Amino acid sequence: MNRILATILDVANVFTAAGVILISAFAGAKLYAGQGEMALIGYVVGSVIGCFFAALICGVISMLSLIEKHLSFIASSVEYQNVMTKMQIDGRIDPRM
Repeated sequence: MNRILATILDVANVFTAAGVILISAFAGAKLYAGQGEMALIGYVVGSVIGCFFAALICGVISMLSLIEKHLSFIASSVEYQNVMTKMQIDGRIDPRM
């Protein structure tokens, strides 16, 4: 269940980043809307600012998700190693191999 929730958070994180960038772009265009071609500059400036905030907000969530994946891999590796050690102690595998 936790793995499913982590995957959902990863997908939601992508859409959140895209939403932050788009909202910032439209806010920048709205700021320069009455000035003709300056609306294009508003889109660009808004997009750059949106990318910055998306990197801050969604980047932290992404890093936490990556840490969770690494910890999950480490836990499964430790579990596998414990099984192999138990099999070696029980004499089911030859330790010289």
